[in-house]
Amino acid sequence: MSNWLKEQIDNPFFRNTYILMVMRVLSTLFGYLFWVLAARTMAAGNVGIASGSESTALLLSGFAHLGLGYGIVRRLAHTDNPNGLINFALITAGALAVILAAVFLLGVNFWSPKLAPLLDSFYTVLLFVLLVLASTLSRIFFSIFLATRRMIFGLLKQTIQSILGVVLLLVLRGSMPGYIAALSAYTFALVLSIALSFPFLAAAQPGYKFSLKPGMALLSSFTKYSFVNYLCDQVQAAPSSLLPLIVLNIFGADAGAYFFIPWSIGRGLVTLAGSVSETLFAEGSYRPELNAAYTRKSARLVILLALGMALGVLVGGRFLLSIYGQDYTANSLRLLYTVTLTVLPEVLILIIVSSLRVQDRLRSVFVILAICSLLGIALSWGGMSRFGIDGAGYGWLAAQTVVLVFTLIWQRSKRNKESFQTNT
Repeated sequence: MSNWLKEQIDNPFFRNTYILMVMRVLSTLFGYLFWVLAARTMAAGNVGIASGSESTALLLSGFAHLGLGYGIVRRLAHTDNPNGLINFALITAGALAVILAAVFLLGVNFWSPKLAPLLDSFYTVLLFVLLVLASTLSRIFFSIFLATRRMIFGLLKQTIQSILGVVLLLVLRGSMPGYIAALSAYTFALVLSIALSFPFLAAAQPGYKFSLKPGMALLSSFTKYSFVNYLCDQVQAAPSSLLPLIVLNIFGADAGAYFFIPWSIGRGLVTLAGSVSETLFAEGSYRPELNAAYTRKSARLVILLALGMALGVLVGGRFLLSIYGQDYTANSLRLLYTVTLTVLPEVLILIIVSSLRVQDRLRSVFVILAICSLLGIALSWGGMSRFGIDGAGYGWLAAQTVVLVFTLIWQRSKRNKESFQTNT
């Protein structure tokens, strides 16, 4: 037992995987606490504006990111100019974040009229721009810590941000009106966590110094690799947003709520278990010659995690939904069980995708993720026509299972072909 525990701690693959999972749990718990405190200290409308502003900022930061985090993880360990690569990512993503925030605010009455109060003062305008910028830079910091295999710094940054957010909300709620207190607390916590993490950045990448001179061409293999992965991300993320909207439009608001809760829980479980695939990408990029070995380790770990999650939901799913109300237990339990079963095929697909990213086989990555999304939406839509919202879960599970099986067959066929060509 002691030897097993020592291996888990000493091996950067396992250590960073577990740290990443702790980060995800910490972020979820403190995020829940932050918005519970906000809901208890301000009107629902103000909570809606603050949370809507945060969600919008996260969306815009995803656009501004441009997939540069993937490029950092894949290239940082092997580049002759790590400072230039990091500064290029920070400056490019940061500049685009400011531009997107400004564009959103200029058209806020068209994009999202409910967030028009952001234009009420120069302070709220500046606050929102700062939130989008900080959210974007935070993504880049995460990728740097992942690439350097120093996720402990990522955990420290997340801890600082989480604690500061709650403390600042408690301090500011009496001195700032409405949603501004919550938005200020969230933004300042994020900005301060980034500022306090610059020493972590220098420790993770020895010799790093920030400079406004990027030191890298806009069109390079790094940016091309990043942008293709960015496109893959957009394809992969589409169903998470589209399926709740499809359910809402077909079955109405009540069914939309009964679908959204178990679907969100399922997405959370995939994200948590998907931490393994992120570590695989980082470790495989750092030592490409061990990519196959890391892939096998990742698959075994993911299977154990998925089975554990399935057992946990089977035992505690009814209680979990009862927290939201008995109507959710009656209408969402079967769907919750189904989306939990999809965790295993989904995360195994992510393992394969991460392995392919290490091999720079981005065309295969795009094809796999595109089929997952398109087939998943098609079968879910078809399933709803017969089984209601439960059919969305059945269709999604069927799609991910089919894609996984055919991907494994294709991978085995490709390996056999390569082995045959080598032997002859």
